[in-house]
Parts: sequence; structure tokens; C-alpha cells
Amino acid sequence: MCRLFGFRATTPASVTRLLLESDRSLLALSREHQHGWGVGSFREGDVVLKKGASPAYADPEFTRAAREAFSNCVLAHVRRRSAGELGVENNHPFRYGRLLFAHNGTVRGYDRLRPQLEAAIKPRFARLLEGTTDSERCFLLFLGHLDDMGALDAPRLDDLATALARTVSQVRALPAPKGEPHLLTFLVTDGNSCAGVRAGDKELWVSPAAGDAGLSHLLVASEPLSQQEEWQQVPDEQLVGVDAAMSLRRWELSGASARPMG
Repeated sequence: MCRLFGFRATTPASVTRLLLESDRSLLALSREHQHGWGVGSFREGDVVLKKGASPAYADPEFTRAAREAFSNCVLAHVRRRSAGELGVENNHPFRYGRLLFAHNGTVRGYDRLRPQLEAAIKPRFARLLEGTTDSERCFLLFLGHLDDMGALDAPRLDDLATALARTVSQVRALPAPKGEPHLLTFLVTDGNSCAGVRAGDKELWVSPAAGDAGLSHLLVASEPLSQQEEWQQVPDEQLVGVDAAMSLRRWELSGASARPMG
């Protein structure tokens, strides 16, 4: 399993403390999740994505990437391998254009189900496969759903939430071993909107911070990374996200759809 981190803010800021310095920073967590790392950020309209195959705590490039990720949107991940070999091609976040995607969990029985997963990927996206993980295949399924909605190039927050819900539903239709449900906690962003879903017992936590004119930033993580923030656990079967205007939204998973809450 893995640990993931997302940050979306009204203005660019440093995430060094949460990636490197806090008690449960990604650097600290990488001692338990030693199979590589990735840090993606958005700067002046461009995506900057850096990855490494070494444990983050032992790789100075992770520290450098964390310090350089001064941005209003960051998605970072440290990997603990459950499916797929070790290697940069299997590290998260995965990227398509401006979209970054990370996964905490596993498709149960992946070795047996891998042909079915791959058969469900649209050919135009199947050609993009680089690694051997279940997570990358889930990402390519997600892209297919965005494409079906005509939202691949400029998705709204609702589009991201709907595509996540459809991806969860599609994977869940594959037969998991008895008593071992698929674990599908995903986080995705295009630099403007950011959305996460918890589908299974792999936790997702958020920490929204208020500013003078609404929400100033939102943190999303696999667990509370620091005691300096107030964290709220996302219940199972729910999605959460912020749009380009930093409006916080929540949905319930309802089959293959995301049903708005409140």
C-alpha cells in the first residue's frame, strides 16, 4: 500500500513542512513505504513531475523535489508495492497532459484480473501503458470515462468526481477474492480542480483552511500528517474535492455515479 498527499490553494505556497518536516511527513512515512516516490506540481501553467525508484528518505532528489514544489497545487506519493515491480514507471503520480493521478490500495486478485482490466481500457489509452501496476490501469480506465464525457482536456470538478465514481464501479465489477474487496482510494487533479474518493478501508483525510474570502487551501492525505492542522476523515463511499474557485464539495458513491451531498 502507499501514502498520498494533495494540496490545492488560492496562491502558491511551500509544502516542505508536510512533505519533509512534520512527524508524519511523506519523508517519515517513506521508511514504511520504501518502493519509490513521486512529486507533481503546477507552475506557470506547466506540470512538473519528478519520480525516483529509491526510498524517499534515502534519496536527496525527493528532498529537492519537495522543496521545489512551490505551487498552488501539488500531488505527491510514496509507494509500498502491492502489485507491479519496482521501478520509476510504476511510481505515482501517473500523468496524462495536465492530469495527475495517485492510488492507495490494490485491485485484489490483480494477477488473475489483469487481462480483464486491460481489455476494458480504450485502445487510445492502452497504448500509453508503461508499467505493470493495477494503479496505472485504473488511471487509464479513468481517462476513458473522462473521454466519454467529452471532458478529457478541460474537466470540471463534477467531471472528475463522476469519472472517479465510474472507475470505482467498473473495477468493483471484477470478481475479487471472497472477503477481500478491492481497495480503491484515488486522488486526481488537473491543477485547477482536485478530487479524491475513498472506496474501501484505505483512509482518506482532508484539512480545509478558511481564508478571508472563503477556503484558502485544502490538504488531502492518507492520514493526518501533522498536529498543526485539523483533519477530518472522509467516510467510506464518499468523494471530496475543490473546484477552480476553491469551493469545497462532497458526494456519495451511488453505483457508477457521484451523488452531491448537501
